[in-house]
Amino acid sequence: MLTNDFLQSLPDDPDLAFVALVDHLDEWLEGLKNSGGWGAERKYADTLRAFVDEYKLDVPISRCGSDDHEHLQDWWQGFLADVTYAKGRYQFRH
Repeated sequence: MLTNDFLQSLPDDPDLAFVALVDHLDEWLEGLKNSGGWGAERKYADTLRAFVDEYKLDVPISRCGSDDHEHLQDWWQGFLADVTYAKGRYQFRH
């Protein structure tokens, strides 16, 4: 999913790197469509949360784990909405 080459190609600006990472993860996830289960979505979410934490970005993504929700689809849709909002903010900013 994330190679050293990809990570080294990310922009130096954390906001722009977030946008590039989201685009990359979206492509990766699209390639896994219909893989079954929620493993890929969890990996996507964990990767973005790690990036946001590492760069101390003001991204309002859900901090609770997906297991805290009765329905994983509800958690996933909320998480994606938060990611889309943050990505849009950074795109407008730059």
